[in-house]
Amino acid sequence: LFLFFKKPYIQFVYIIIAFALLILVSDQFANLIKLTVERPRPCQINYLLKEMNFIASHCGAYGFYSAHATNSSAMVFFALLMLKHFNRYKHVYGLYGLCFVLLVSISRIMVGVHYPLDLVVGYLSGIIFAYLFYIVYRLLESKLTKKA
Repeated sequence: LFLFFKKPYIQFVYIIIAFALLILVSDQFANLIKLTVERPRPCQINYLLKEMNFIASHCGAYGFYSAHATNSSAMVFFALLMLKHFNRYKHVYGLYGLCFVLLVSISRIMVGVHYPLDLVVGYLSGIIFAYLFYIVYRLLESKLTKKA
C-alpha cells in the first residue's frame, strides 16, 4: 500500500477500499466453499496425526480450499496489476510478493491445516478474484475520471 500512497489522496482511498473488498469477497467465498465441500483438514485425520508432528493443537472444521492462499495471492496479484502502469520496479515487487505467498502457503502445510491441492486452488481463486477486481476497478476509475 505504501507504493500507492504517492497517488492522489482520493485515488489512494479507492485503492484501499478495493483491497479491503477484495479480501472480504475472496475470504468469504473460500469459507462458503469450505462449508459446501466439507473436507476435513489433515490435522483431523487420525492416521496422519500418528505419522506427522503437526504444530497446530486445534484447527478449523473444514479445509478445502485455503483462504490464506486465496487472500495472499489475491492481494499480491491485484497489487502487481495496479503497479504495472506506473512503477518500473514491478518485477522486484513481484518477486517479493511471490515469496510472501509461498511463505504463507508453506506455513499452512507445516501447521497441518491444508493439503497442497488446497493451496493450488486457493492461488487460482485469488488470481481470478484479483483480475476481476482489477477490471471492475479500472472501469469505475475511468467512469469517475470522466465525470471529474
